[in-house]
Amino acid sequence: MSDSEMTAAAEWRSHWPLALAALTGLSFMSFMIPATGVFMGPLTQEFEWGRAQLSSGQAISAILPLFLVPVVGVVVDKWGTRRVVLPGLVATAAAIAAFSLLNGSFAQWIGFWVPFGACSLLVQAAVWSTAVASVFKAAEASR
Repeated sequence: MSDSEMTAAAEWRSHWPLALAALTGLSFMSFMIPATGVFMGPLTQEFEWGRAQLSSGQAISAILPLFLVPVVGVVVDKWGTRRVVLPGLVATAAAIAAFSLLNGSFAQWIGFWVPFGACSLLVQAAVWSTAVASVFKAAEASR
């Protein structure tokens, strides 16, 4: 049976690992912003920064998608989800690990959020949903 002839149930039996991988990958990215809130007190105490300074990193991470999501979309369309997500996971993990090197410089704090914000776009919902949508077509065909 070709992919175009599969029923919705057959698609789920065949492609559930992809849906699980997308769920796992998406949940991997859901902790960084809330984690900053958890560490707000200790970071404020350690580096003597205000909450506005600490929140500026999250703001940068939130603004970057405005400019970079179209680029990520073109890259996913050109190279495919797998070739974007796998290096994206490694790059995002490295960007998160880089925060352990903070030395109290506010410029360094901002400098770490920029690559994190850029790398994390490679493993955000738009990329995962593209992968899942590319294999689940039966419900669409039945409309």
